[in-house]
Amino acid sequence: MGIVGATVYHKTLGRGKIIYKDLTSVCVKFDNEIIKFFSPFSFGKKLLDEFYKEQLELEKNTERKEVFERSKLQEAERARLEQEIIEQEKAEREEKLRQKKEKIRNIVNLRNIKEILHFTAVDNLESILKNGILSRCDIKGQVMKATVNDELRLDSYTSCICCSITLPNAPLLYKFKSGNIDKKYVILKIKPNVLWEKYCLFSKENAASNRTCPRCTVEAFEQMFGDYDKMHTRADLEKLYADGFIKQNMPTHNQAEVLVVGQIEPEYITGVYVFENDWSSEIKKVWEKYQNIEWKRCPENDFMRRCKNPEKAFWQNTKSVQM
Repeated sequence: MGIVGATVYHKTLGRGKIIYKDLTSVCVKFDNEIIKFFSPFSFGKKLLDEFYKEQLELEKNTERKEVFERSKLQEAERARLEQEIIEQEKAEREEKLRQKKEKIRNIVNLRNIKEILHFTAVDNLESILKNGILSRCDIKGQVMKATVNDELRLDSYTSCICCSITLPNAPLLYKFKSGNIDKKYVILKIKPNVLWEKYCLFSKENAASNRTCPRCTVEAFEQMFGDYDKMHTRADLEKLYADGFIKQNMPTHNQAEVLVVGQIEPEYITGVYVFENDWSSEIKKVWEKYQNIEWKRCPENDFMRRCKNPEKAFWQNTKSVQM
C-alpha cells in the first residue's frame, strides 16, 4: 500500500503526515507546520512501523464499530419484526374472537333466544343478586357460604356455572326438587349476552355425560339445536309435541347445557322465577330489596314439561346408541 497520506511520528518533531514520496526523498508535514525531507533510506523503519500499527488499529476499531452498528441495526430490526408479528397475531386472534362473538349473537337473534336460566337454592338468592353467580371454584375462595345443587359435580367443570337456554334443565331440576323437599329453588333469568360476552362451553347434552364433550366453538353452539344423532333428530323431537311446544329457541336435548366460565355478574341477572308454592318470607325479604329486576311466578307446566313423557321415553334409549 502507498504511504502518501500516512501518519508518522518523530521523536522530536511529533506527529506528521507524508505529503510526498519519490525514489530520493520522503516529504513530511508535521502538525507544527514544519516540513521536512527525509531520505528513503534514513526515513526510519520505526516511523513506518508506528504508521502501520496505527492504521491497523484504526481499521480494527472502524471494523468493530461498523460490526457493532450493524449488529445494533440488525437487533433493532429483529425486535421490530418480532413486535410486528406479535401485534399481527394478536390482531388475528382478536378478529377471530370478534367474528365468533358476532356469529353467536346472530344465532341468538335468529333463534329469538331471550333468556339464559340457572336454578339455585333460595338460600343463595340474596348473595347472588348482590355478588353475582360464582362457580364452585370461586365459592371455595370466598368467606361467604353457599348451598350447592350438586355435591358430586360429575362433569368436573367446577370452574364453570351450569346454565340452560330458554327452559331450565327440567330432569335435573326435578331430581333435585324431589330429592330434597325441604330445599326450595328459584330460577334466575340471565341476559343472553353471556353467550358471546363470556367465555362459554356448549354441550348438546348434560356435560356429565360421556357421550358429549363441551366445546367453546360456534359449531358446538349450533349443534345444541341440531340433530342429537340419526335416531334422535330435531324433526323427531318436534313431532312429539303436536301443539308445537318445541320452539327454535329451545335446544334439542332437554339437558343441553351452557357452561359459563368464571362469574356471572349481578348486572347480567334480569329476573327471578319463583315456584308457585315457594313464596316464603325469606324470598319476600329479598324481593323487597331488589325491585329493579323482574319477579315472576314460575310457569311450572312449561318449565318442567320436558322431563315428562313423551320426551322422557324419547331419550331413554340414547345410552345404547353408538355416537
